[in-house]
Amino acid sequence: MYDSSSPFVVSRLSDAKMRLPHLRALFFGDILREEHEISWINQSDMSPLLNAYPELQHFRVRGATGLRFTDLSHDNLISLIVESGGLPEDPLRDVFAAKLPNLEHLELWLGDSNYGAVPPSFLTPLLTNNPFPKLRTLGLRNYEFIDMLCESLIQAPILDEIRVLDLSNGNLSDAGLDELLAASEKLKKLERLDLHHHYLSDEGMRQAQSLGIPVDLSGRQVAEIDDGNEYRGILASE
Repeated sequence: MYDSSSPFVVSRLSDAKMRLPHLRALFFGDILREEHEISWINQSDMSPLLNAYPELQHFRVRGATGLRFTDLSHDNLISLIVESGGLPEDPLRDVFAAKLPNLEHLELWLGDSNYGAVPPSFLTPLLTNNPFPKLRTLGLRNYEFIDMLCESLIQAPILDEIRVLDLSNGNLSDAGLDELLAASEKLKKLERLDLHHHYLSDEGMRQAQSLGIPVDLSGRQVAEIDDGNEYRGILASE
């Protein structure tokens, strides 16, 4: 329900920890668009759930309304995926403050400002002072401000630390790609660059392919023109 939240389910799952002592992976909120729009999924604090399962390695949650990760500390979590149509400031701050010493894969669906997404400046704590020493895959996906983010990324120390960069499902244009290519020597050290669901021109795609690393350029989109204004949508917003 759009007017219901998830504490009850979090509590019930946490209480079941003795029955699931070796739980390794959990997708919380696996709700399809046909069932409920992503930005209308109400969540709550996920920390009690993660704390209840110390052997959990992979956690994925869909929906960011009311989402928190307060005082999150987990020694065995390898991957954390947060899917949203707009990821607000509070859960971002929680994630960046989390103690996750073995995290290797972080994927944030940042979303659209109409549904809570914040500007790239709110990602500065992650980009400039990466709190996750083992992080190898960084996904900053489904983002309305992806072109602006590319400008921040070219100077970000985290680009020297990761092996896979995923900027897919957003509205990347040639302008954003040009900013990103200013750090081409850093990009060439990556094992993979994921840009699928983009708005690049033929020339932009050729430039991306010239990096000499695997680049996913599938799913090219075409901008909509309304009253002379160009509209480039992300994959999931409402």
